[in-house]
Amino acid sequence: MYQAPCVPYVSELTLEEAISQTLCFGWSGEDANTVNEHARALVQEMGVGAVVLLGRNVSTPEDTRKMLRQLQELAAIPLLIAIDHEGGAVCRFRQGLHCFPGNMALGAIRDPNERRALTRKQAQTQGAELRSVGIMWNFAPCLDVNNNPDNPIIGVRSYGEDSSLVAELGVQAIHGYREAGIVACAKHFPGHGDTAVDSHLGLPTVAGSWERLNRVELTPFRAAIEAGVPA
Repeated sequence: MYQAPCVPYVSELTLEEAISQTLCFGWSGEDANTVNEHARALVQEMGVGAVVLLGRNVSTPEDTRKMLRQLQELAAIPLLIAIDHEGGAVCRFRQGLHCFPGNMALGAIRDPNERRALTRKQAQTQGAELRSVGIMWNFAPCLDVNNNPDNPIIGVRSYGEDSSLVAELGVQAIHGYREAGIVACAKHFPGHGDTAVDSHLGLPTVAGSWERLNRVELTPFRAAIEAGVPA
């Protein structure tokens, strides 16, 4: 039976330490782009297994690289560093790294071979840039089907309103990230496209039938799972 290399080490952890390794947190504060007291507490006191970077946590790639190196030095177990850096409207690095077009621009490419190739290449390039900073996990691609005109938060973050197209390009992005050594994360399960509430501000619901959910919203996620998406 296959056994992951980390299993023997994890078996030596206390229950509290093992639970902490499953947690991923971000940190805040006026100095949130440094290893501040909040960040230190997460890593040294809580022993979290992962941290996520948002816009408040990044500056230049070089400064962010130094910050992450300092953070890793505090960790008893190497941290999994995540970021929410989709491209388009959701680019956390505003300088030093490319901010590529959003997913809908890729979905609008008419030639199927070209759109698949460019989607994969964009994810591969974006992933390589993130790896160069010390990031291993990207909260992308966005696999929501953009089929509700009242949706205030997805829009151009989606590849489009056709579930087959979203599935097709989502798989290419997953492959591109994998080739760059980045853990991809298919979001927002079970589908944030057919909603009318911003999930940052409230609790959205998907009101369609199970048949429709299975046929539309879940199609890209099934494709992602079949492609071996890690998260």
